[in-house]
Amino acid sequence: MLFRSVVLRSPALVAGGIDTPEGRLFDPATVGAVFYGDCTPEDVAWAVARLDPQQLPVQGPLPEERAWQVVPSTYVVCTEDGALLAAGQRVYASHMSEVVEWPTSHSPFLSQPALVADFLERLAHQHGE
Repeated sequence: MLFRSVVLRSPALVAGGIDTPEGRLFDPATVGAVFYGDCTPEDVAWAVARLDPQQLPVQGPLPEERAWQVVPSTYVVCTEDGALLAAGQRVYASHMSEVVEWPTSHSPFLSQPALVADFLERLAHQHGE
């Protein structure tokens, strides 16, 4: 199935992590470029100090019905993402109701908070919330 076999993770993400029983740990020395490429050094230091092991994905069959199939969904493709390849993001995004592309790293909520806030405000108005 193409959806499951898409190459999504960047080589830097794969190489920068170690799987442990608690989850995947990332090297603090290299994680800034992977997740926070367009953040200030101060923001990178703040974020890296708060990282915990990332839980490994659950293996098994996908549910019959997925939320994006029945609920209007938006996918933000972060084109400068050092963790997830933009081409892979676009494959996942193709299933959504709306696709937006931003020239940001993996963490626009940290590097571009006003952009994210404006986007969420637009979605709230658009959907009557």
